[in-house]
Amino acid sequence: MLDSFEDYETNGEVYLIAFTPRETEAGTIYSIKVKLQEPDIFSKGTRIGMSGDAKFLISQKENVFYLPNKFINSDIKGNYINLGSQNNKVYVKTGLEGEEFSEIIGDFKEGDKVFD
Repeated sequence: MLDSFEDYETNGEVYLIAFTPRETEAGTIYSIKVKLQEPDIFSKGTRIGMSGDAKFLISQKENVFYLPNKFINSDIKGNYINLGSQNNKVYVKTGLEGEEFSEIIGDFKEGDKVFD
């Protein structure tokens, strides 16, 4: 997403990541150059050198169970979910983990209710 065009999203491919960071008010920043995949990108008002935010897809799976991270708890025994009621700990393994959601693997089925 480009800072100047909040509603505009496109796909691209990273072709350069700077070796040295820059320090800013927001923290440490590494410059990244991306080749955008939309053929007529400049007709949207975009220009070379514009800054923006990006989400990177590192890995992807299909046909998995996943939950918002707030539903996955942990204790000394490992990760668990509260399945069917608030006090029913069912231990699970986590697979791919994201900022908001994580894959869960364990003894449950589609449609089961999970509590936080």
